[in-house]
Amino acid sequence: MDNVKTQKFNVKKIFKILSPYLFILPYMIFFITFCLVPVILTVILSFTDCADDISAMKWNNFANYKLIFNFKSYTGEYYWKAMGHTLLFVGVQFPILIIVPFLIAYLLNFKLKGFSIARALIYFPGILSITTVGIIFIIFLDSNTGIFNLMFKKEIPWLTSQPYQWISIFLLSTWWGIGGNMILFTAGLQNIPKELYEAADIDGANSFKKVIYVTLPSLANTFSYVIVMTILSCFNVMGQPMVLTPGTASTEVVIQNIYNTAFGANKYGRASTMSLILAAIMGVFSLLSLKVALNKGGSNNEKH
Repeated sequence: MDNVKTQKFNVKKIFKILSPYLFILPYMIFFITFCLVPVILTVILSFTDCADDISAMKWNNFANYKLIFNFKSYTGEYYWKAMGHTLLFVGVQFPILIIVPFLIAYLLNFKLKGFSIARALIYFPGILSITTVGIIFIIFLDSNTGIFNLMFKKEIPWLTSQPYQWISIFLLSTWWGIGGNMILFTAGLQNIPKELYEAADIDGANSFKKVIYVTLPSLANTFSYVIVMTILSCFNVMGQPMVLTPGTASTEVVIQNIYNTAFGANKYGRASTMSLILAAIMGVFSLLSLKVALNKGGSNNEKH
C-alpha cells in the first residue's frame, strides 16, 4: 500500500516537473525545425560551393565571402548595388513608418468623432497581402491605363522610370505599413496614466512640452519595439519592388538578389553567404537603433 502511494506521489512529482516543458514542446519543435535547423544549414552552406546537386557540394572555405566582398566581381557588384537600394529604402521608409503612425495615433487618441472608423480604415491595408496591395497600386499608377494619369491627363512613368519607381514603392509601403505601428502606438498612449498629464498641467506645461516630457518617455518601450521591428521589416523588403517594378535593376533589393542567386542561378552556397551578411547588417542596425531609443527614453525620464 505504501509502495502504491509512493508511486502515485512520484508520478505527480515527475509530471509537475515536466509539465512546463510539455507546454513549450510544440513551440520548441516548430522553432528547431523551421528556425534553428535552417540557420545552421545556412551557415554550413555558406562555406560550400553547393549548386544544383546538394549531395555533390564541396567545401570552399571562405571563397563565397571573398567573392561577395570583391566589389569588382559580377556577384559582388550586383549584391552591393542591391544592398544600396535596400539601405535607400530603409533610410527613407523607416522614419516615415515611425513618425507618421505616431502622429496619427496621437491625434486619434483625443477620441474625436469618428476616430474608430478612421483607425479601422487606416489599419485595413495592413491585413491585405503585398500582392493585393501591389495590384491596387498598379491600377492607380500604371503608366498607360493608370487612374492617376487618366484623371490628371498626365503621362507620368510611375512604374517604368526613376525617380517615380521609388516614389511609387514608398507610397505603397507607407499606405500598407502605417496601420500596424499606429495600433501599437495607440495601445501605448492609452496606457499612459492621466495623472502624469494632470501633473504637467499643474506645472504649466503646454501641449508640446507634454509630448516631449510625458508622452515620449512613457512610450520608450513601445518605441523600442516598433523601431526594431520596423527596421527588420524594411530590410526584408521584396514584395513592393517585385510587384510594382518586376525585373528592373534600378529597384532590385538585396532579398531579390539573394532569391535570384539561389533559385535563378542555383547557387545555394553563395546565396547562403549573402543571407548571413544581410543578417549581420540587420543585427547591427537593430542594436544601434535600440540603444539610441533606450538612451533617449532614459534621458527624457531623467529630465522629467
